[in-house]
Amino acid sequence: MAASQYDLQNKIRYTFHYPEILKEAQTRRAFHNENPETEFMDPLATLGDAVLDTIVIFRLYHEGVRDKKELSQKKERAVRREKTRAFAQQHNLGQYIHWGKGEGEDDTIKNSARALDTVTEALIGAVYLDAEKYGDNGMKVVGNILETMGFFDLTH
Repeated sequence: MAASQYDLQNKIRYTFHYPEILKEAQTRRAFHNENPETEFMDPLATLGDAVLDTIVIFRLYHEGVRDKKELSQKKERAVRREKTRAFAQQHNLGQYIHWGKGEGEDDTIKNSARALDTVTEALIGAVYLDAEKYGDNGMKVVGNILETMGFFDLTH
């Protein structure tokens, strides 16, 4: 059983205005397959991936990186799967996820780079979408959360 939405919101220091978005971000496809009435995280992870790319490029540009090749290379290093996985592990984000029956019992799946990368990206996408839907600047909100939670300090 996943830890509560309340606990996750406290961890990231963001309160969702639309809790159904957070619930979607907490739900793996395997859980959805077993519970078809639920939505699942994959679309939010796709959004979160794009949001993370944009935030990182913005930060690099603001820091003075103007060469296209250098910008692309630094962005790729900053958002690689190992880093998003390390972020999820550092903050135990997997405990907030509704895993499918087989996944929930298999630490190999739950700790895989792919699964934890998706968890991180889905959370980013959910925060962005919730903030934008509420009328806030989603990029700024996500950027502040990532900064506060040390995403940009990870050296993995």
